[in-house]
Amino acid sequence: MQLKQKGKASEISKALHNIRRGLITKLPMPPTGNMHHQFTFSQMHVMTVLHEKGSMTMRDLANSSGVATPSMTDMITRLVRQKIVIRTGDKEDRRIIRVQLTDKGKKSIKQFHDMSGIAIALLFDQLVVADQQIVLKGLQIMDHLLKDDKKISKLIKMRKRGRGQ
Repeated sequence: MQLKQKGKASEISKALHNIRRGLITKLPMPPTGNMHHQFTFSQMHVMTVLHEKGSMTMRDLANSSGVATPSMTDMITRLVRQKIVIRTGDKEDRRIIRVQLTDKGKKSIKQFHDMSGIAIALLFDQLVVADQQIVLKGLQIMDHLLKDDKKISKLIKMRKRGRGQ
C-alpha cells in the first residue's frame, strides 16, 4: 500500500471510529424497565458482538474485542450485575464459561440500534444529495469488501506479521 493510501485509510478508520464512539457515547440510552443504563463504548461493543453472535466464550469475546480475558471478565461482571448478560457453563465442557445477552440486554441493544438509526438519518440529512450518494456508495463498497472472508483473513494475517506476532 502506498503511503498516501495508508494515510487515507488511517483517516477513514479514525472517522469510522469517531462516528461509532459518538453514537455510543452521545446518544442517551432509553430507560430499560425501571432503570436507566449508560453503557461505555466497550460495553456497547461487547453487547453488539453478543447480539450478532449469540452465546460466546469469555476467551472468544475478549479476542473479538481486542482486550485481555481478565479485563473482559471485569466488564462482564458489571454487565451481569446490571442484568444485561448472563454467564452459563458450556454444555460440553463445564470449565468453559459462555456469555449471552439477557432479554433486558437484547432490549437495550435493540433500543440503541433504533436510536443510532435515527441519529444517522439526522446526520445524513445534513448532507447535500451528491454527498449522500458518495457516502452511501463508499459504505456499500466497504461493506461488500468486509463480506469477503478470504480477503479479511489475509488482511488479518498481514497485520499480525506487521506487528511481529
